[in-house]
Parts: sequence; structure tokens; C-alpha cells
Amino acid sequence: MESGYAAQLQEIVQSWDYWQLERDVTDGKGPISQLPTIPKTFSSVQAYTSTFQPLLLEEAAAQLLRGQDEGSVALSQRCVVAACEDKGEGRLLLVLTLPPGVNSSFSENDVVLVSRDDPQSEESTDEVHHALGMVAGHEGEQSLRVRFNLSEVAQAGSAAGTARVKRMSALLPVAGSGWWLLRLANTSTIQREWAAVHCMAHSPLHDVLLSAKPSSSGVAAKQLEAPPRMLEAMAESYNASQLAAVTAGLDGTSLTLIQGPPGTGKTKTILGLLSIVLHAAPRGAFSSQRAQPAGEGSAAQAGKPEARARPSRSLTPAEVHATWQAHCPWLTGAPDPREAVVPAELADPSDDYGLTRRAIPFRIGKSAGIRARVLVCAPANSALDEIVLRLITSGLTDKDGKAFTPSVVRVGVNIHHSVQSVALDTLVTLRLGSEAGKASSASRLERDRARMAILEEASIVCTTLSFSGSASFVRLARKFDVVIVDEAAQAVEPAVLVPLAHGGARQVYLVGDPVQLPATVLSSRALAHGYSGSLFSRLQSAGYPVQVLDTQYRMHPAISAWPARFFYDAELVDGPDVHTLAAPFHAHRCFPPLAFFDCMEGMESRGSGGSLENREEAQLALKLCTELLGSYGGEVESLVLLAPYSAQVSAFKRHVSANAALKGRVECSTVDGYQGREADVVIFSSVRARAQYSRGGVGFLADARRQNVALTRAKRALWVVGRATTLQCSEPWAAFIDHCRAQGCVIPVLGSHDDLLHATLQT
Repeated sequence: MESGYAAQLQEIVQSWDYWQLERDVTDGKGPISQLPTIPKTFSSVQAYTSTFQPLLLEEAAAQLLRGQDEGSVALSQRCVVAACEDKGEGRLLLVLTLPPGVNSSFSENDVVLVSRDDPQSEESTDEVHHALGMVAGHEGEQSLRVRFNLSEVAQAGSAAGTARVKRMSALLPVAGSGWWLLRLANTSTIQREWAAVHCMAHSPLHDVLLSAKPSSSGVAAKQLEAPPRMLEAMAESYNASQLAAVTAGLDGTSLTLIQGPPGTGKTKTILGLLSIVLHAAPRGAFSSQRAQPAGEGSAAQAGKPEARARPSRSLTPAEVHATWQAHCPWLTGAPDPREAVVPAELADPSDDYGLTRRAIPFRIGKSAGIRARVLVCAPANSALDEIVLRLITSGLTDKDGKAFTPSVVRVGVNIHHSVQSVALDTLVTLRLGSEAGKASSASRLERDRARMAILEEASIVCTTLSFSGSASFVRLARKFDVVIVDEAAQAVEPAVLVPLAHGGARQVYLVGDPVQLPATVLSSRALAHGYSGSLFSRLQSAGYPVQVLDTQYRMHPAISAWPARFFYDAELVDGPDVHTLAAPFHAHRCFPPLAFFDCMEGMESRGSGGSLENREEAQLALKLCTELLGSYGGEVESLVLLAPYSAQVSAFKRHVSANAALKGRVECSTVDGYQGREADVVIFSSVRARAQYSRGGVGFLADARRQNVALTRAKRALWVVGRATTLQCSEPWAAFIDHCRAQGCVIPVLGSHDDLLHATLQT
């Protein structure tokens, strides 16, 4: 089903006139004349599909055009038509032969532009003889299989479009004809999102997704509970809001939202959630554990091996016989209830997955796995690998409150080296390598079988949202009982639907923070119609209940005070140990926990690629790094230079790499690239700075969500370098600067930066 929907999108894209599309986007238009705005709720599946379908097409068009704009596309190549298969109705499958060594730069689902003239040549004027194709695969070492849709029907009555496809239908299939080939973009992700939107109707959660109201039927009718000993152990290390979040789904709610503001232990909460999900059972299943007083017979408290319970006196033969008769009646000829056949009309159709299975999940021995299966996803590899690393180093909590390492598999590409031990390819090699020499000589079929076997056996599978729609997951016989999505507020809604499209999961947890950065959307038109909004934010705005983690453990109180009040309505409180974040360098009047350095002489300028930079702010930030590490280097474990613009980050990197005292000790990153991470000291350069009376805004720096990320990465010190007169035109930044003035931590910067050591705090 998913492949059919993906083929539908492929044919739409292949029918586009590339040069006309480029002109339309330049004029503020796109492939769809009118775009819908995403509402909070939907009346039907049809309304849902008709809303997201044009927005997906708009984003697909932006992706095709963006490749050339950013210079990320390979150079155009000459190619020759080696063979052509006519699929009917204007659909062609061509084999194109390329120069040696070029074939490997193309991947399946790449969109390519085939044209008679070189599309990258400024002398090219032919905009008629061209077509968009979709790479279907490789043919040997020098050829590609490429699909084309030259159907006249697909041109929807456009005279120019019909004339174009007629000419290309006559010329393109000619064997031996030469053409130019240019790779534009890979569309695997957007194809999976397109298919997921169209498959949403088949999800057990589709009513929740449409109405934005908690489910009150099906799985929601199942009342579950967690093992008491597990909860007792977790209560010692989890705060009240974390415990409420990890147990929120025990009432059977099919979709749970968990908001994790910065530093509130979101990853820890996900680990606790996994522990609960893997061991939950129908209510009443653990009544025997609750009946036993805490500590009575407990090996943990007694410090002795757990002993088998013994009767206080010897039983008589009659009592022994009665006990056996009561618990094993089939020994005396009575029917065995375990072999009873449940009539179809009495069968529980929802009792076929882990959370509502009648049998209590338990482990037998250290190597036994858990019965439930969970899929953990995130939009990007970095957030996902952090979870996997914690899983294999810290483990989870079992039903007895003890730590154990679950069976986990990391699936995907670009996996961090720290979690390669549980990467699927590593596990496949180890399994095949159990027979001497077999791993290296294993056939593709053997590796594929091993891959599928490992995926079927794993209790927890971790992959990105996009990769969860790959062929390996579609082919799984054992689907996932539960899906957990981390950084769910940083993904567009169709992306979150991908792991739900074919898995059949009846319980989903979305974990994220809508007050931080949203998904990246390339199409400005789609962005204006709300496409960057996540499923999390849509449900929350519609009044869907949210479990909020309310205690932060990352930031010094001076750093957390303003974000807690401005972004989280003063509901984010400091943990009991944040006072330990005080540092010896705080005694220096230029190195307080929070400071705004008002760089009055700095001016923004255009750097390479059109991005902005501010040399004065860069020099000041680097001076702070040098002085801090020179005087208090032993007190600083991590230091990062942040900026919203790539040109400023590039300037940071050049200076750091050229300075032996800073190289290897100072990291440089954009704000967007540092979301989800933290450092002891963060120096943020706002870059934007104009003459005092000039007009204009501060661009995307005015986005409060980006500001939230920038100001909540620091643990012990946050120093913002900027020009107050420019930043104050933005309401969020004006509020922050007012807070700094009220706290007496604005430091004016004029003249030589060496004078900073003698600066006095502005009150």
C-alpha cells in the first residue's frame, strides 16, 4: 500500500516542468496555486489528506530547487540512452550510461533533470527539451535505471506542458541519444511522509489525530499497572513530574504528550517510560507483590540472598493433596484451563499485543528478553544516539527494581561510533561470524535474513523517523506495540506519521518541547501556512492534555530564572542541587553566571554565501574564551561559541583552529545545531548590529523558540554578546535585556577588549 502511494508522488514530481517551477517559485508561487492552512482539528480523513497533500508537494518542489541554490548538487554529467522500456501511458524506464566513476553518486529515489543543453551553463537557452526523472536503481557500474512520466494527461491541460512532453516522448527513448544529467535531490523521506499521510486512515489512532481528543475506546479501555517494586525503585530517583509522565499511559490512553523543557531530564524520562512500557500488565496482575510488606523478605534490604518461602509447619498428606488439587486440577483428570479454546465471539481482539497481554511479562535469567516490542524514533541521529547510549550504559529498571540491559538494535545510517556495538550491521556481522569465516562470505540473501531475524527478536528498535518507513520495517512480521518519538516537536506532522503508517501501534508517546526550535521547512509558502508545526504542537494548541516535566537540573539559577518565567510561565522550577553549579570564576566581575556584553561598536556585515557576521563580536567572544581558559581553565570542562548565522560560526572556527590555547577546548556551532546539547560555559554572539537610528528587524533571531534554545544550553555561565539598541526592536530580546539590567549584569563594551578586565557592571 505504501509503495503505491509513493509511486503516486513520484509520477506527480516527474510531470513537473523544472524551469517553469523555478520561475513560479521566484515569483512567490509554486506547484499548487492555493495552499490550505493547517487547522487544529479535522472533520474527516479526507479533510486531513487534502490539507497535507498540497503542502507536501510544495515542500518537495522547494527541495528540488534548494539543491542547486546551496551548491550541494554534483556537476551535470553527460549520459547516453542505452535502452528504453515503454511502460504505457507516457511512462518510460530508461537505462542511462554515464562516465566511469559517476554512477555511485546517484541513489535510488534521486530526482534528476535530463536536458538537451547543459542545465548549469549560462549559455543554455533551451527550456523545452528537458524532463524530470526518478532514479530506480543501478545497472552495472556505469548505468542508471531512471523512470519518466511523459503523460499528456499529467500536464492538466497546459499547452506548453503538453508540447514539452510530446517532444520529449519522441526524442528521449532514442537509443544512443546523448543528454545532460543533473542530480537535484533525494526524495525518499518525503515519499515516506506522503505515504504515511495517505495511510493515516488505517492507524488505530486516526480518531485521536483528527479530533485532537484523548481516545476513549479500544486500548483506552485497558487499565494497566506497573510492578510495585519497579515504581518504588523509580520513586527514589525520579521527581513527581517525571513519575507522572512515565505512568501517564497506564490508563490506556492511546497517545500521550510529554513536554520536556531544557534540563528537565527528558532522556531519563524516556528510559523510565521504556521500563514501564516493557513491564506493564493488566490491573491486578501484581497484587501479590503489593500484599507483601515493603522490605519483608527483600533481599535488597536484608543484604542476603533471597530465600525460598517455607511453611511454618509440615503439611499433612491430606493438605498436600488438597493443595495440588486446588492449583493443578488437571492432574486428577479435570480439563486443563490452559488448553481451553476461546470462542471467537468471546475473544478479545485488542489482546494481541504486549501491553494488554494476559500473561505478565517477566524475565527468566539474565539473557531473556521482554515480550513487548517498542520502536523509538527521533527526527535526527544525534538525539536518537543519545538515547541508545544511555540504554546500553545505564540500562532500564526491571520488575524487581533492578537495572538490566534490554535487547536493543540501532537501525539506520550515520550512526555514532559510541553506539556502533548495537548497530544492525554490526549485529548481523557478529551473528554470521559465529561460524568461522562466514561473515565475510555471506551472500546478500543470508545477510538480509539475519537482518530481519535480529529486528524481529529485538525488544527495542531505535531509528530515525524517516528510516522507520524503509523496506526493512515494512516487511516486519512482528509489528511494534508502542512507538516513542523523541524531539517530536522538531518534526513536521507527516514525519511523525511515518512510524505509525504500517506498524499498527496502538499506543504512542510524543516527547518534546514546542517552545524550542520547530522543524526546518524549505518552502516559504508552506511555512506561511503552518507546515513547520508539529503534531505535538497542534494537539497541544487544541487543548490535548500534556504531561510537563517541571524541574530543571541543568542551569545555574541565575541562568534559568528568565527562561523559566518568559517561556514557561514560571512553572519551571530549579532542582535541589543546582546550587552546586556555582564556579570560582563567578567571583570575577566579567565572568558572572549571566552577563550581557553590550558591544556598542560592533556592526553586522555580509559574509560568504550571504550569511551575516560581526567581527567585533567575534573578537570579543574569543577574548572571553582566552581570558577564561587562561585564568580558570581547570574549572571549565566544556565551552561553546554559539551564533545564529553560519558565517559567524565559520569565523569562530577559523580563529579557534589558529589559536593553540583554544584549539581542542572550544566548540563552535549554530544555535540550531546545538539543540539538545549543553556546556559548562556558553558564549552567544547575536551578530545583528546596525547604526543606532537605522530601521529594520533582526530576522530569524527574533524567533523566541531559537532564543530559548540559545539561552538554555549553559550550565554554569551564559554570556550573551550583542548590541542592545538593535536587539531591543525584538520583544523577546528586549525583555531579556531588561532582565539583565534589573539583575545588574549588563557590561558595556567600548574601546579595547583588554579593558574588559577592569569593566564595571552597569546598573
